[in-house]
Amino acid sequence: MPLPRRYTIPVSDRRWIRDLTEAERLVIWSIRRWASGREHWPLVWREHGKLLGAYHGHATLAALVRYLGAICKDAGRTVGHHAACCPCVGRDEALMLSLAAAAHAGHHGLATAHAATLLSPDGMILADRTRAAIAAGAALAAAMEAAGWPLAYRGDWRVRDIAPAGNRDAAPSISADPPVHTVPRFPRA
Repeated sequence: MPLPRRYTIPVSDRRWIRDLTEAERLVIWSIRRWASGREHWPLVWREHGKLLGAYHGHATLAALVRYLGAICKDAGRTVGHHAACCPCVGRDEALMLSLAAAAHAGHHGLATAHAATLLSPDGMILADRTRAAIAAGAALAAAMEAAGWPLAYRGDWRVRDIAPAGNRDAAPSISADPPVHTVPRFPRA
C-alpha cells in the first residue's frame, strides 16, 4: 500500500509566519482554526471582533468564509493547511494569501494563475472554477483593507515559487533538513 503523498520544502525556501504582516498572520491563523473544526469557530469570531471591532470583524470573517467556501467548492484537489501552531506557511496557504492580494491589487493575470494552481489538479486555468475564488479573494482583501489591515500583494511570491513543480502526483523530494511536519488537508466539498 503506497504512503500518502507529502510535499517537502527545504527549510531555506519556507515562508515563515513571523515574516508576515499582522493582517496576513490573522488570515492564516483564521484559515487554520476555521478548518480545524466547528469548535474553533467561536474563537475565530472573537479574535476578529477583538482585533478589528464588531463591524469589521464580522465583515472580514464573512468574506473569509465566502472565500474558503469558493475554494472548497471549486477545488479539483484537496487543499492543504498547516496546524494552527505551525511556524511556517504552507504552499496552499501562500497561494490563498497571494490570490486574495493579487485580485484586490488588480493583478488579474497573477490572480488567475494563483487560482488555477490552487484549484486545478493539473494547474489548468478553468474560468468557471477560478472566477468565484478570485472574486471572493478580492472581497476578503477589500474587507481587510476597510478594517485597516490591508493584505499587501507580495510580488516575490510567484506561482513558480509556491506551487509544487511538475506533476502533483510525482514522488515528493526528500530533504536532509529537520523532520517535516504533517500537513492536514481541507476536505473536498
